[in-house]
Amino acid sequence: MAPRRPLERALLSVIQQTYLAGASTRTVDALAETVGVPGTNPAVVDAEASDWDRRVDAFRHRRLRDVYPYLLLFERAALVREAGEAQPATMVVAVAVTESGNREVVSLTIRSAGTVTMFWETFLHDLKDRGLDRLEVVTSDQLPGLLPALNAVYPGARWQRCRESFITEALATVPPEGRAAVEASLRGAFAEPDAQGAVAAFAGVRARFEFAFPELVAALEAPAGALLTFYQLPRRDRRLVASLNALASLQRELRQSCQVVAIFPHQQALLRLAGTLLQERSDEWVAYPQRLRRRPKGGAVAWAGSASGAAWASKLAA
Repeated sequence: MAPRRPLERALLSVIQQTYLAGASTRTVDALAETVGVPGTNPAVVDAEASDWDRRVDAFRHRRLRDVYPYLLLFERAALVREAGEAQPATMVVAVAVTESGNREVVSLTIRSAGTVTMFWETFLHDLKDRGLDRLEVVTSDQLPGLLPALNAVYPGARWQRCRESFITEALATVPPEGRAAVEASLRGAFAEPDAQGAVAAFAGVRARFEFAFPELVAALEAPAGALLTFYQLPRRDRRLVASLNALASLQRELRQSCQVVAIFPHQQALLRLAGTLLQERSDEWVAYPQRLRRRPKGGAVAWAGSASGAAWASKLAA
């Protein structure tokens, strides 16, 4: 039975190219044998891959026609074979939020070598040139070079440091037996109705744990402004930008899909698989805005879970 979903077909294309290039792992070799890749005409595989690449490129470089006041950024690591060796590659994904609160994937790229500020300036200029020109807030983890680039390309935009990542990093400085109390205190601070109350609550957290967990107090000494940017927005929008939690399932699916291939034969294959997954999810968000809140965890790529996609391969070979 041939794969029906675009994501399954894109994964098959990447498996075929990886196997035929002699760059696959044992897991991919087993998948390739199951779905009948040996004996496949390489010219046919390359032609189908080129067709997928054109579709993904059109999605990545399309004109952005809505108004997007908020932008969520995250990075995802992968491995790409270059000069015979597996080299780390970093994908950068941007998800924009419209005025009505709907989400849409607006960019996917692989972070190039060179200065990080120059990369981010190019990345943001591309978004602006394609129509994202009324940006107000960018939410992300601490990404080197992003803030200078943001100030240069979008002078009026503000940065929101991901609240959940901050809490995770703060808890890493605390022994396991103290984490529950610290987490409750931090979440209580973020639950304050306004920024003034949150600042006072953080001062209370520092005072409470000053002697028990000095490393935590040092972590909390960082400027709090970027953590509290969301308080400057209307109450109904605050949860949209306070953290990257709304993208947790998307990040999980991206990680699982990349784990099936393990090492990609080249960057274009990585963009093909990731781009197809992101386009599928983005189209779903646009067509069914409320489904984002109801989607079961891991449902979109269940075939990429345990046994490295064996269930999917068996279905395809049936």
